[in-house]
Amino acid sequence: MEVLKPKNLLYLIIRPSRVFEIVKEKGVFLEQFLLYVIATFVYQLILPSPSKEQIESWVRENMKNPPTQNLEMTVKTMQFSLSPAVRAFSSLFGAGLVIVIFSLVVLVIVKILKGNINFKKSFALVSTAILITILQYILHIAIFLITHKSPVDFLAAKDTSFAQVLAKTFNIFEIWYLVLLGIGVYVVAGLSKAKSVICSLVVAVINLLLAGISLLVGKV
Repeated sequence: MEVLKPKNLLYLIIRPSRVFEIVKEKGVFLEQFLLYVIATFVYQLILPSPSKEQIESWVRENMKNPPTQNLEMTVKTMQFSLSPAVRAFSSLFGAGLVIVIFSLVVLVIVKILKGNINFKKSFALVSTAILITILQYILHIAIFLITHKSPVDFLAAKDTSFAQVLAKTFNIFEIWYLVLLGIGVYVVAGLSKAKSVICSLVVAVINLLLAGISLLVGKV
């Protein structure tokens, strides 16, 4: 549990290179992976789902004159799929899948850039860098407990602009994650600073493409 010691979690914020040195030397990754998955599960379990009225309003806005029977069925389906329990259990798979996919992405990028890396190292540094997302979870939960309103909009508008999607995709925590990823490949894979920046930028572009695809699908 070396990486998850309180002082090392603090170092992830103020001196991340020290944490990635531990990852490089010991190749630890399971503890970071489990912490992130569990944190995501708890986060989804705590945040409330939209009310029936909010869902019904959203359906009416995004479906032109839906028949009453279809409207009721759609609302019930969305109520179920957006419930905290369903979101939480879905996140167990989703959070793990995100780490696996981006571990493969980082592995390929670093290999192309002639870095010293294997899948285990890539998985370890991605699992470590993504821990910064837990700070966002804590902030959102604090906002909910204080205001009794969810800071997350689970009912994104169908006419959301690309600029809005871009702002949501590259929030301060996502940028922080990309910076940590760059530091991680610099320390763990032995890339130069310039190549580490390139790696982070490529991951950022992939995130941007995924956001764009999500936007296009949502408008279909």
